[in-house]
Amino acid sequence: MRAFAESKQTARTSVSGRCMALLLPAMLMTVLSITASAQRITGTLRGLVNDPNGAAVTGAAITATNQQTGVTEHTVSTSTGSYEFPTLLPGPYTVSTQSQGFRESVTKGVNVSANSVTDNNVTLSVGANSETVEVNAGVTEVQTTTSTINNDFSTKEVLDIPTGNGSPLQLAVLAPNTTAQQGGITGVGGSVGGQRPNTNSFTVDGVDDNNTGVTGNNTNVIQDAVSGFNLVTNQFSAEYANAASGQFNIVTKSGTNNWHGSAEYYLQNRNLNALDNLTKKALLEGDLDHVPRLDQTRTGGTLGGPIIKNRWFVFGAYEFTNFRQDGNSASVTLPTDAGRQSLVSMAADPEVAKLLGIIPTATSANNAVTVNGTQIPVGSRRSIQYGLQAFLASDQRTFLVQQPEHDLSRGYTSSRVQPAWNQQQS
Repeated sequence: MRAFAESKQTARTSVSGRCMALLLPAMLMTVLSITASAQRITGTLRGLVNDPNGAAVTGAAITATNQQTGVTEHTVSTSTGSYEFPTLLPGPYTVSTQSQGFRESVTKGVNVSANSVTDNNVTLSVGANSETVEVNAGVTEVQTTTSTINNDFSTKEVLDIPTGNGSPLQLAVLAPNTTAQQGGITGVGGSVGGQRPNTNSFTVDGVDDNNTGVTGNNTNVIQDAVSGFNLVTNQFSAEYANAASGQFNIVTKSGTNNWHGSAEYYLQNRNLNALDNLTKKALLEGDLDHVPRLDQTRTGGTLGGPIIKNRWFVFGAYEFTNFRQDGNSASVTLPTDAGRQSLVSMAADPEVAKLLGIIPTATSANNAVTVNGTQIPVGSRRSIQYGLQAFLASDQRTFLVQQPEHDLSRGYTSSRVQPAWNQQQS
């Protein structure tokens, strides 16, 4: 019985060992993947803690609190007085510093941006720990500790884009060393550092968003759902080794400790848009009998808030786009009414005869074609005004094509659940 029990215990231990051997690599890969993705959607906050004489303060307790979510991070200063928070979610933070024999220092409004380093140096004043010195963060200092060139665009700048599709990627042309791409060149985002646009790289919340089929981005992020847009133009780190040009990084919003929502409506049409010179000339010379249609509307909204305050948050966004535009007129060859009747009489299948009966006809004949030994009079018609409608549907968008007008309608959805753990809570 003892031998049996020992062998059973040995087998159980062996199975447990194999399970741990399988679980450990999986857990390691999960941690590594989280760390890798966080490198692109988080920012770094660091600085030095000194006394009034400029000497380093060792062991000072530093706390960074997100002013929107209440999530806190803790660290202590090193022997050189330095501290660092390497992976903070973008947003405004309150940084408090405490050390024995010094007044507590509280700095509010320290803004952390994605994929950027924010320096916040603290000088402690001699006094009781119960006393607090509050400081409001000023203008961001010139970055002198890294050679990476970042261009950060805030939520307000993204919302102020006066364009039809509202893509924050169009802000790239406002960054130094970036130019708009010329016609006929593949890629998206413009030329960064003299490189071709098809060598740009795109991420959304740290996830690769490159579409190799069009050498551009794969996802059009809803404008109201963008928390920030970051463009790295030069001297980027090894994590961006898959592209040689600009690195376009979009971070979406997350919920906060308060429920907030927004609604949006965008409109442009032919009655509001200015006409270009070619269209004006065509109208004056009679080549166009009306102002070309170009009507677009966008309707959507966002909603976000806490599931559990200071811990779990949810955010969602939806947008519907309706786009209508005049189609290009084309000259087509069609049978005359008499020619269509001849085709119908030759149809062997009644269903074919029905289809032939709805074909548009030319008003007059200028040629003839032979069908089964019969001359069919045909003529030219500049455009088809009716009859052709095609509907293509998918889960997220619906397309309607109608001559001589095009109606392209689409709806997008975006959502994000952002977990966050407050270390102050049990």
